[in-house]
Amino acid sequence: MPMDLEEILAEVRIAFPELSKEKIEINYRKNPGDGPFTTQITICAPRTYIIEVFTELNAKPELIRGGIAHELAHIIRTHKKSELRIRTYDWLCENFPRLRRRDETEVDLEAARHGYGRQIIELRVYVGDYSREMVDKIMKEVAAIT
Repeated sequence: MPMDLEEILAEVRIAFPELSKEKIEINYRKNPGDGPFTTQITICAPRTYIIEVFTELNAKPELIRGGIAHELAHIIRTHKKSELRIRTYDWLCENFPRLRRRDETEVDLEAARHGYGRQIIELRVYVGDYSREMVDKIMKEVAAIT
């Protein structure tokens, strides 16, 4: 692999001190072909998080950092919830696209609050999943921390 994902995860993880005790693994995966996903998180029992970075991002470290920050923000939102609450919320997001969109935006804002707003915007532009409103919200978060 051209990039050391462990190093990038360690670098990004510093911005998320609330996850210092969580078990988080990372690896490359081939793109599943079911959408513009660039990173993905899997929660394994007992509470092991696996972040997968799709190989199409090999040469784009800022996209990888943005994707990892996004996934760490997902963990922040779930790491203290029960398994039942997590699965129920995941089901709701899968079946109600507006809820999923709102959730993904909130996760992006959380990543921005941790210092990765510019990388999140770059990632969203890369996958073609952004709106002016979303960029404005993230830029406000970036301005608030700088």
